[in-house]
Amino acid sequence: MFEFLRHDRDMLIPPAGYWSNVHPTTYKIFKAHVSCPRCCTPTTINAYSVAPNGLVAPRFICQARQCGFSDMIKLQGWNRGLVK
Repeated sequence: MFEFLRHDRDMLIPPAGYWSNVHPTTYKIFKAHVSCPRCCTPTTINAYSVAPNGLVAPRFICQARQCGFSDMIKLQGWNRGLVK
Protein backbone atom coordinates (compact mmCIF):
# COMPACT_ATOMS: atom_id res chain seq x y z
CA MET A 1 0.00 0.00 0.00
CA PHE A 2 1.25 3.46 -0.88
CA GLU A 3 0.41 6.35 1.44
CA PHE A 4 0.10 9.74 -0.22
CA LEU A 5 1.20 12.64 2.00
CA ARG A 6 -1.09 15.65 2.35
CA HIS A 7 0.04 18.69 0.40
CA ASP A 8 -0.40 21.91 2.37
CA ARG A 9 -1.83 23.90 -0.54
CA ASP A 10 -5.38 22.86 -1.44
CA MET A 11 -6.80 23.01 -4.96
CA LEU A 12 -3.35 22.85 -6.57
CA ILE A 13 -1.71 19.96 -8.41
CA PRO A 14 0.50 18.34 -5.75
CA PRO A 15 4.06 17.05 -6.28
CA ALA A 16 4.73 13.33 -6.81
CA GLY A 17 3.49 11.16 -3.94
CA TYR A 18 1.25 13.87 -2.47
CA TRP A 19 -2.47 14.62 -2.52
CA SER A 20 -4.44 17.85 -2.15
CA ASN A 21 -8.08 18.74 -1.53
CA VAL A 22 -10.31 19.82 -4.38
CA HIS A 23 -12.66 22.79 -3.98
CA PRO A 24 -15.02 22.25 -1.00
CA THR A 25 -18.12 22.42 -3.21
CA THR A 26 -16.91 19.60 -5.50
CA TYR A 27 -15.22 17.08 -3.19
CA LYS A 28 -18.17 14.65 -3.27
CA ILE A 29 -17.62 14.28 -7.05
CA PHE A 30 -13.87 14.76 -7.54
CA LYS A 31 -12.60 13.63 -4.07
CA ALA A 32 -8.93 14.75 -4.30
CA HIS A 33 -5.98 15.50 -6.57
CA VAL A 34 -3.09 13.04 -6.45
CA SER A 35 0.21 12.91 -8.34
CA CYS A 36 1.67 9.51 -9.17
CA PRO A 37 4.67 8.70 -6.96
CA ARG A 38 6.47 7.10 -9.90
CA CYS A 39 5.93 9.47 -12.86
CA CYS A 40 4.26 12.55 -11.27
CA THR A 41 1.19 12.37 -13.55
CA PRO A 42 -1.59 14.38 -11.86
CA THR A 43 -4.98 12.68 -11.45
CA THR A 44 -8.31 13.59 -9.90
CA ILE A 45 -9.68 10.52 -8.16
CA ASN A 46 -13.33 10.96 -9.16
CA ALA A 47 -13.91 7.28 -10.10
CA TYR A 48 -12.89 6.06 -6.63
CA SER A 49 -14.37 6.07 -3.14
CA VAL A 50 -12.51 7.26 -0.05
CA ALA A 51 -13.08 5.74 3.41
CA PRO A 52 -13.08 7.90 6.57
CA ASN A 53 -9.49 6.76 7.27
CA GLY A 54 -8.33 7.85 3.78
CA LEU A 55 -8.21 4.39 2.19
CA VAL A 56 -9.06 4.66 -1.52
CA ALA A 57 -10.94 1.92 -3.42
CA PRO A 58 -10.60 0.32 -5.86
CA ARG A 59 -6.86 -0.09 -6.52
CA PHE A 60 -5.32 3.10 -7.95
CA ILE A 61 -3.84 2.78 -11.45
CA CYS A 62 -1.76 5.60 -12.93
CA GLN A 63 -3.22 6.97 -16.17
CA ALA A 64 0.16 7.44 -17.88
CA ARG A 65 0.67 4.74 -20.51
CA GLN A 66 4.31 3.87 -19.78
CA CYS A 67 4.19 4.27 -15.98
CA GLY A 68 2.57 1.06 -14.75
CA PHE A 69 2.08 2.22 -11.12
CA SER A 70 -0.79 0.26 -9.55
CA ASP A 71 -1.37 -0.10 -5.81
CA MET A 72 -3.87 0.32 -3.00
CA ILE A 73 -3.48 3.88 -1.73
CA LYS A 74 -4.26 5.86 1.38
CA LEU A 75 -4.58 9.64 1.70
CA GLN A 76 -2.82 10.64 4.93
CA GLY A 77 -4.72 13.35 6.78
CA TRP A 78 -8.04 12.78 4.96
CA ASN A 79 -10.75 14.43 7.07
CA ARG A 80 -13.86 14.54 4.89
CA GLY A 81 -15.34 11.21 6.01
CA LEU A 82 -16.71 8.58 3.66
CA VAL A 83 -17.06 9.80 0.07
CA LYS A 84 -18.37 7.45 -2.64
